[in-house]
Amino acid sequence: MPNTRTYLQALTKLEDKYQPKILAQIKAFRKAFIEQYKGNPSIAAQQLHLPHVHAGLAELLQAMYSEAGVFGAALTTRELKASAGRKGGGFGRNQRWIDAVNAFLKKHLLNLVQKISETMRQDILRVLQKAVDESLSINETVKEMEREDLMIARSRVIARTELVRASNVGHAVAAQDTPYEVNKKWSAARDHRTRHSHRDINGHTVDELDTFPVPVYDGQNIVGTDNMQYPGDASAHPSNTINCRCRVLYEPKRDSEGNLIMRRNATAATVVPMHRTTTHTFEQIAAQLKARIVMITEP
Repeated sequence: MPNTRTYLQALTKLEDKYQPKILAQIKAFRKAFIEQYKGNPSIAAQQLHLPHVHAGLAELLQAMYSEAGVFGAALTTRELKASAGRKGGGFGRNQRWIDAVNAFLKKHLLNLVQKISETMRQDILRVLQKAVDESLSINETVKEMEREDLMIARSRVIARTELVRASNVGHAVAAQDTPYEVNKKWSAARDHRTRHSHRDINGHTVDELDTFPVPVYDGQNIVGTDNMQYPGDASAHPSNTINCRCRVLYEPKRDSEGNLIMRRNATAATVVPMHRTTTHTFEQIAAQLKARIVMITEP
């Protein structure tokens, strides 16, 4: 039986490892903007409306997804083996999991980097709006931008969100590597911090390639539905992914006599990609970043 507390404790350790590294990215992004802002606030604000990304963010995400993805894959493999009553054979190895997670990143890394960069940009824009509303001086605005507590909070949210997403990708990778057909179930943290939509979908079971119909809330009202492959699916609304601590559980399918149902062919299912994405090699991603995005490097 999966232990939710142990799972969340393991993710917290990964979060503690990567949060300072994300914080360093945010600080470098802020520092580069502040230097421009001190020189010419108007031009700096105009340039902020261009897409930005820190040069090391893609590399950091790759490391996070590799480690959290393998963690999720290993956990699901152990759980599926226990559910199937098997001690070995027919399940993937670490290198296969890493290759599958890297394949996911080749499809989605550019999109993930741009989303995080946009979050960092919006944080600065909020400070600039506050400066206008409260008639702050340049020095007061800079002091607001340098607030460590806000940057730490943001880095913690990014780390948690991406690590949960990565671990759920790993769960999916391991499930696809089994020789048996499986169902998947949404498992929420089930405490006072769990959002309404994830309480609603908790325990919901679907086929491996189906989606979870997760409600989208606006306050107390349901205003739509996100069809999510797993918790953290980046095609969903931010309200259903940011700071999420849920996970997907996989269970082997059995026939009417209780026997495991083998897959119809030797090729396992594939992770359904996030919507509206294209496949990129890491070299192509780097080229696109250089061509389309203002690169922020360490000073």
